[in-house]
Amino acid sequence: MHPVVVFKDPMGFRITRQVWLRAPCNGELLAKFVLRRSGVKLGKKQPREILRDKYDIDLRAENLVIMPAFNDFLGGQAINRSSISRRRRFREFIGPVLRSGSINFEKAETYLLDGTFLGSLDRLMSLS
Repeated sequence: MHPVVVFKDPMGFRITRQVWLRAPCNGELLAKFVLRRSGVKLGKKQPREILRDKYDIDLRAENLVIMPAFNDFLGGQAINRSSISRRRRFREFIGPVLRSGSINFEKAETYLLDGTFLGSLDRLMSLS
């Protein structure tokens, strides 16, 4: 997914801008999802223990950074559409990590390419 924000003025003119997202991530849920997709049986062990024992990885995921497309001709996916419900939005995303439900997009911080902070995604959705 390459995120963009779309703003529409009262005359109907749309402005689309590429953005960076920094979203809070539930590391345990993400690890559980990835391990299941990899065919690893969890049993009674926590995903954190399996990652440490089997793969020598410490789980420290707190935030996920989603980058915009670096080619202007690629476009992107509008993330500030308020008409899309949470469940349906996850279904539209490309990639298993984004569809896992472990990323809290409503609290994601959005930044323009020049570093301008636009606010959290739930705030942007209330404007559109």
